[in-house]
Amino acid sequence: MAKPRKTGIKELKDYLRISHNYEDALLTALYEAGTQYLTNAGVAESDAPLYRLARMLYAAIHYEHRDGSVKMEGFSRGLESIILQLAQAAPDDV
Repeated sequence: MAKPRKTGIKELKDYLRISHNYEDALLTALYEAGTQYLTNAGVAESDAPLYRLARMLYAAIHYEHRDGSVKMEGFSRGLESIILQLAQAAPDDV
């Protein structure tokens, strides 16, 4: 029997190795921002593993670089590559 897949914030917290709950509001905002970012990039929302990874990478980048005094030099090349793949894939391929 297959294990049920983790969803949403639980999956993100596991990805970031966060066990506490006091940043759940921030993580929720970053998770939702990732969805919006992908939508704005022309990627349809999906339950595909690559889409979920892109959303988690977006949240992780912004979680780790949330200090406003530090300038982010560009964006993750890995995330950019995933977004291009998702944007160019047919809806059934994702």
